[in-house]
Amino acid sequence: MLYSVHGWYGKRNSRKQQSKIEAIVFAEDSYLARKLIESLFDGYPAKLDSFTTAGDNEQSLEEIYQTNPELRFEDPKRGFIYNEIYHRNCIERYFRTQ
Repeated sequence: MLYSVHGWYGKRNSRKQQSKIEAIVFAEDSYLARKLIESLFDGYPAKLDSFTTAGDNEQSLEEIYQTNPELRFEDPKRGFIYNEIYHRNCIERYFRTQ
């Protein structure tokens, strides 16, 4: 349901310091949450390290929709990343700079 995904990423074959991503994901399970975050790095020479997914499956879907009305039209089987544009911009900036 709602998962917090944390991890480090860096450029392959580079000594540039790694950067951290912390994202909140609405997904059916933790595997899908992780895959959604990994899909943000498609097209970049990224090395992903130590990703962890923490979540809470105790809430029902109806409780989540009541506490987070913006998710009412999102399907948990498809998934949704909060602030996806912000995360894409951070990743793009990281790989664009030297």
